[in-house]
Amino acid sequence: MNQFLFHRLKLGQWSSPDNFRCISSVSFSTDVRRQRLENLRSLRKGKAPTNSNDAIDYRYRGAPTETPFQNKHIKELWGNSVLDGEDERRKKDTSNSKFDVKQSIKWEKDSSKFVSFFDGVDAKMTKNKQASKPLLTNEGSHADDNPNEVGSNFSTLLDDILKSDSKPKHIEPIDQIDKTPSIFDLFPLKSTTINPNKYDKHSFDMYHEAMKTIVESDRFGRKDTRKPIKADVVEPVMSWLLRDERVLDYDYPALKNADKFGIGIDENDSDGSLSKEVNDGRQLNKGFRSEIYIKGTETSNFYSELKVQNENFRNKLNFSEEQFDLVERAFKNLASYCAKNSRSAPLTIAWEKIKEAGIIPSNDTLNVCLYVTSTVTSGVLSSALSGGLSSRGSKRQLSAVLSILGKDNDTNKEVEDENILEAIDFPTELALFHDLLYKPTEKSVSLRVKRLVSLGDASGAEHLLDSFPSNDDARLRTYLPVLKLYCEQGNVPAALRLFKCMRNEPTVRLEPENYVLMISTVAENGYFKSTSKPLEGAQNIGYRYAKGADLFDELVTEMSEDVLEISAASARRLHNALVEGLEGECFSDKAEPIHSLGGVVTRNEKAGDIDLVTSRVLIEKSTGNCPRTGVTLQLIKLEKAQQNQLHESLLELSKTRFEEFTGKTETRSQRNDDYAAEKLNEFALWLNKREGKPFTAIIDGANVAYYMQNFDKGCFNFHQIQFVVDALEKSHEHPLVILPYKYCTDSFMVSMGLKHFRQSLSTKERRILENLSKKGQLYRVPSRCLDDYYWMLASVSDQTKSRNGENLDVSHDDVRGRWPGTRPMLITNDQMRDHKLGLLEPRLFRRWTSCYIVNYSFTAFVRDASIDREISFSTADFFSREIQSNKTVTGTAWHFPVSDWGLDDRFCVRIPRVPANESASVPF
Repeated sequence: MNQFLFHRLKLGQWSSPDNFRCISSVSFSTDVRRQRLENLRSLRKGKAPTNSNDAIDYRYRGAPTETPFQNKHIKELWGNSVLDGEDERRKKDTSNSKFDVKQSIKWEKDSSKFVSFFDGVDAKMTKNKQASKPLLTNEGSHADDNPNEVGSNFSTLLDDILKSDSKPKHIEPIDQIDKTPSIFDLFPLKSTTINPNKYDKHSFDMYHEAMKTIVESDRFGRKDTRKPIKADVVEPVMSWLLRDERVLDYDYPALKNADKFGIGIDENDSDGSLSKEVNDGRQLNKGFRSEIYIKGTETSNFYSELKVQNENFRNKLNFSEEQFDLVERAFKNLASYCAKNSRSAPLTIAWEKIKEAGIIPSNDTLNVCLYVTSTVTSGVLSSALSGGLSSRGSKRQLSAVLSILGKDNDTNKEVEDENILEAIDFPTELALFHDLLYKPTEKSVSLRVKRLVSLGDASGAEHLLDSFPSNDDARLRTYLPVLKLYCEQGNVPAALRLFKCMRNEPTVRLEPENYVLMISTVAENGYFKSTSKPLEGAQNIGYRYAKGADLFDELVTEMSEDVLEISAASARRLHNALVEGLEGECFSDKAEPIHSLGGVVTRNEKAGDIDLVTSRVLIEKSTGNCPRTGVTLQLIKLEKAQQNQLHESLLELSKTRFEEFTGKTETRSQRNDDYAAEKLNEFALWLNKREGKPFTAIIDGANVAYYMQNFDKGCFNFHQIQFVVDALEKSHEHPLVILPYKYCTDSFMVSMGLKHFRQSLSTKERRILENLSKKGQLYRVPSRCLDDYYWMLASVSDQTKSRNGENLDVSHDDVRGRWPGTRPMLITNDQMRDHKLGLLEPRLFRRWTSCYIVNYSFTAFVRDASIDREISFSTADFFSREIQSNKTVTGTAWHFPVSDWGLDDRFCVRIPRVPANESASVPF
């Protein structure tokens, strides 16, 4: 191989593809390759490949006049065999090479020198070194001629310094020494001038695209009378709207003060104390806050600043009233465009132009902008001016450089913090702009709260929430950032106070994760310990206990009222928080924390009385027994008040569904909106007034008849209904079949998947309907009414007269062998996925399904034939799938259903009540 060429490639001097091809075509023997590899490793360390410790001089490279010296240098380092072997290789391989090697070598010698960046650095550094003065010089010596004498000269100098009280003459002061310039001094960065009025290119490109679509539309260039606007009126407006830089500066001190000191509340004018000017202004502009017309208020000052800016803008561009109306219309249309297309970046440029022109957008336009910024994420929402971004960025970069150099000081930090505080991000500025002119909304307050939270001002954010004029529109997203910040800061009293306020707000729906956040924060700060200090202010906001396991039980009790289940991640968070916060308590079995990627460990062995239990357990399905704590989980049934609530909800749902169904085919004058609710109420009265045997099973007839019938000869099978009725009667149940009215007629349309056909009743099918009707076990749901609401209501009906106060539920030791559970039970495989059922309260719906729903399974019928006449019923739950507590000897055992686990798995928690004398002896 051409080692000289390889050496030069290694040094970055050759970049021709032909040289790479040349190298790749050369073959090595094993010994030569190993030797070359060793030499290359030495070369990388900056040493000679031979045993010599002399460093390789990398400065000699590339010049044709230096080739003989380089050849000599290579011979000394690599040996004579390198060049000799290269000559022999040239003679042998000329015929097999892809191109003439001689031409390659000739090209190598004649090629121009390649000067890299580091060649220039070496040259400048050498030049500066020669021109600079050395740090230590020994007068009269020839240290430069003989480098080996430097060590002895330095020792002599050091002895002279130690013996002498004064500074030697031959040592120059440090501040007078010319230091060797750094690479940044030799190659200073090119200064780029930034136009502070220029808009951010990325945002402006999207704005330009959107605005161009708007201004080029026919609707924009016409008046309300549809007459086209003159070109000399439109063109200046379009030119300014599509301009990529600001033409007029603006400053709104009132907006900055509002961010720094907040915004006052619009007082209610119930006593008529406002002036006549204010009342007249309200009549003209009903959306504005009343303070706009009261001089000296922050709102009035901001309104005046906008008016002044508006006048300056019109004078600067000579815009008429008609042209300014076009500008306002363009931004109004742009806001609608961004909302429809879910794009927020164009608004950042539009917002800068709105402030530049002193425009006062309407309340509706600002609300649209607030909607876009609060729901659509964007890459650029801090500022639209490229200069502003660059200046802030340069200050932060300079601060970072000073910090690295050890020159950072308190002044720099204060300046940087002040710059961050002064820089208002676009969403916050938009919210402040809105709230200074109009009544604050939930969206505007949420954005301002996020701003304060980002600055770490949790108390200021909470104060803003408290000053919100009306909490009717408050949402979880409004409060949650403040709660999270309190928890991160470890301010448990403030977090608990805010959490209690959130629970009391009717419009705030707390999620399971919010409860886990609050309980975990209290646990991590040690307030569940028996020896903990009382949680400050807990009893003042309604809690009976302020520390220990009793406080935990009280918090989880609140959680169980609003939450049905938690996630696996929440279970892990609770486990780790309890393990951390209860460290040091006198427990016989101590749990270990779980890795963030791990899961809660299943432990089904019996726990000791004073063991801390935070584990996953498998509940015995048929008994509800917990193997870890020994308690039996309960089946929580609907109370009387909840049954009445379900009854009223079903009536309302039936009315709503009927309105939707008939609204497409009938006018309001033709339909009776209360028809469905009246018919459902008639069914409830029939159940309560009928005499005879009470129903213990309600059959969803349509669900049973369609079961497993999705095959070629499938149909609405009445024989399957009869089969289920017979099976229930053999089990000593008294069933009621509920069928939609159309299936009780002689013929009806059937829809199963892609199949649609008309089915006519056979003689056997008519006989089934007649027998059920004769025995009083069939109820026909009126046409245009949904049968789901009928069998749901029947399951919770009192059946007052037929029941006569009798409890229909079946115990575990029934003498006739009936399976235990609540009666009447509901026989259906319906998954309850109807979106309208979501209007029911989740806990109410969960308890109803747990207590009453019984699933079935059998082999499908073909008409009246069936291969297997066996049927199985999946009975209702023996224990409820919701958070519940059960007392033990040493504490309360809590069981949490987990959405990611099996139906019978629970997250079990028990904090034992450790006697005070035992826990006090344990060091913390």
